[in-house]
Amino acid sequence: MFKKEVNERSPMRVFERSIHGGLGKGNVGVVLSRAGVGKTAFLVDIALDDLMRERKVLHVNIDDPVEKVRSFYDEVFGDLAASMKMENKDRVHLNVERHRLIHTFAADSFTLDKLREGIAMAAEIMKFEPDVIVLDGYPRFSEATEDDLLVLKDIAKKCDAELWVSGRARREDEVDERGVPTKVARFEEYLAVIVKLEPESDHVRLQLIKDVASGGELSRLTLVVKSLVASAIPLPTLIFDEIDTGISGDVALKMGSILRQLSNEHQVVSITHSPQIASKANAHYFVYKKEKEDRTVTEVRPLEMEGRVYAIATMLSQDPPSESAINTAKELLLQSS
Repeated sequence: MFKKEVNERSPMRVFERSIHGGLGKGNVGVVLSRAGVGKTAFLVDIALDDLMRERKVLHVNIDDPVEKVRSFYDEVFGDLAASMKMENKDRVHLNVERHRLIHTFAADSFTLDKLREGIAMAAEIMKFEPDVIVLDGYPRFSEATEDDLLVLKDIAKKCDAELWVSGRARREDEVDERGVPTKVARFEEYLAVIVKLEPESDHVRLQLIKDVASGGELSRLTLVVKSLVASAIPLPTLIFDEIDTGISGDVALKMGSILRQLSNEHQVVSITHSPQIASKANAHYFVYKKEKEDRTVTEVRPLEMEGRVYAIATMLSQDPPSESAINTAKELLLQSS
């Protein structure tokens, strides 16, 4: 099989289509997983797919030596070449290496200024200007600041490149209603794509949490459009199906307030996984599935105040919810009363 056919049949085409054509130049995407699940391998998959299309990739790794990073590429390329019965694989592999530049840093020596300097030096001396930047091992989201994310966004924009970073999730992390660690979710406005890798019994499940076109921006745009239509046309009922995709925190609270205002003139039904939006409702219905006479049925039941607190607290944390999540749920409901 020739390289063009390999590109067309690559599994990465499915991932690319799911994020509406790719991360996009000037954007930052993050791959999340616990240690040992496969963040680096997935980032190498992304990079290798671009290299196979003769796009230049700068791969920056924190802590691992160049030889280890290169071995990841060699292993993934070898598997791809064998499974696709690639012709002229040695020539293709050489071309891949010509389009790739690997930089490694010790964790205590890496700074974003050094990344800028490395990019500038590569452009000046080697005439190497990356189309894709992979930053594996940075940032440490628990320690990151808004300025760090602004700099990453600025680097992607000035290089006119896609920039992928990695994020380590831990079992003990506090997470939002989508399972995203709050230490990452707080920077969501700077992240165009959020991908989470979840280990299953015999495989790793790729979960697309947020993508370029269906994240918070599209959610807010959809709400604005529907609000404008509702104000111009007498509609008795408005149904919003998971309009909270890609948003959380204060933005979700504001969206819930807008929905609450709409309910003054219309009957509003919102299907949501957002605790902030759920807390704004006048009535809360819980939809669930259960086994009944050898079949699965969907049932709906209204929730009283105690049930609402439990449901919202579960959205905030887990089932059963933590004590802090229950207190937060009570505060959300109190603010909305």
